[in-house]
Amino acid sequence: MSKFLVKFAFIDIDGVLCDLLTRYIKFSRQPKSLEDAKTYNLHETIGVSEDMHRVLWRSFWDTCDYKKASVIPGSRLAINTLKALGYEIVVITSRKAPCREGTMEWLHANEIPFDQLVHSDQKPKYIVENYQSESVAFIVDDHPETIIEAAKVG
Repeated sequence: MSKFLVKFAFIDIDGVLCDLLTRYIKFSRQPKSLEDAKTYNLHETIGVSEDMHRVLWRSFWDTCDYKKASVIPGSRLAINTLKALGYEIVVITSRKAPCREGTMEWLHANEIPFDQLVHSDQKPKYIVENYQSESVAFIVDDHPETIIEAAKVG
């Protein structure tokens, strides 16, 4: 790695660092588990209507229950390894900006090292508009479409 070019590792939170799905299933109080998750359609995973899911999801974020989610095993070690190798860690999330303080609390409480926290629902676009392509080492996200879009835009 060049001493003159900072290399950025862009890491999603939910589904990569944070086991949000398991916490949401517990919050929903539905008799489901992570093994029941066969889709990204959360209402199907927990077995409720789309309307009920919207109510639960809003309440999940409004009550900051997401801060009780566990760290995904191995993710802290991976981030620490990247830091030791000299990467700048940019935690990039689709979480809404009002969750910033709670997100920072979760990252610090779970000892996840990072250099920047970015909130954006258009992650690939944000990265392309704000970073030189040669400085982007890689992007880790649990949604394949995010990675595909990032590859398309540069």
